Amino acid sequence: MAQPVLLAIDIQERLFQAMPEDDRSSLLKAVPALILLAGHEGWEVWVTEQYPKGLGPTIPEIHDTFLPNVLRFEKTEFDACRNPDFAHKLENLPLETHFFVVGIEAHVCVYLTAMSLKAKGFAVTVLADVVASRRALCRSLSLDALATQDIRILPYETILFEALRASTHPAFRKISQQIR
Repeated sequence: MAQPVLLAIDIQERLFQAMPEDDRSSLLKAVPALILLAGHEGWEVWVTEQYPKGLGPTIPEIHDTFLPNVLRFEKTEFDACRNPDFAHKLENLPLETHFFVVGIEAHVCVYLTAMSLKAKGFAVTVLADVVASRRALCRSLSLDALATQDIRILPYETILFEALRASTHPAFRKISQQIR
């Protein structure tokens, strides 16, 4: 299997507070579980922050779960692939790299970044229940549009259990407790 990268887009204080409560709850449950999985499976974790001076840093509930080697990108571009540091990092990746994308907002930065990653030849899966927009219609329409572009749209638990493969995985108990 290609090297997976968990890409968490703009889960920042001011953006997070503007999201619907159900979406905030899902992000708080899913992202730490995905980061835990990434640590056990050797996945890279990349995090973007859109203009952190104005929108704040990544929320502490997510930031505090970061692995020591997490790659962070401060950006002003809505499409992370247009950020010079992010783009430079992409240049060094094999095209077999598979991006698992979560974050805010589904119809802006998540959508634009996923589309660019796909256009560059990377495999992309957007975790439908771990992306948020202020309005449900915007989230729904952007996920529908991404699906028409051969981008996988799946729930995060599917990815967790696909990677764990069996209840005998060393991280199974900890991850299953995390998502309850």
